[in-house]
Amino acid sequence: GRNDKLEIFTRDIKEIHFWVFNRWGQLMFETKDPRQKWDGTYSGKAQPLETYVWVVEATTLTGKIIRKRGQTVLIR
Repeated sequence: GRNDKLEIFTRDIKEIHFWVFNRWGQLMFETKDPRQKWDGTYSGKAQPLETYVWVVEATTLTGKIIRKRGQTVLIR
């Protein structure tokens, strides 16, 4: 029940784009809705336990563009 989905936390953000890729660079998840979370699936199928790369690009209320990237490990 805890940490079941990968989510982004936003504050003072006007627009956001969030991607999750597997280690081969295949897009696993994409959203522009900050409330949407990745549940570790792709096309309805549970993905293997491994490290995934996430990328976020956001525009603040003042127009500043923020780009962040990192890694998360999928564990079941």
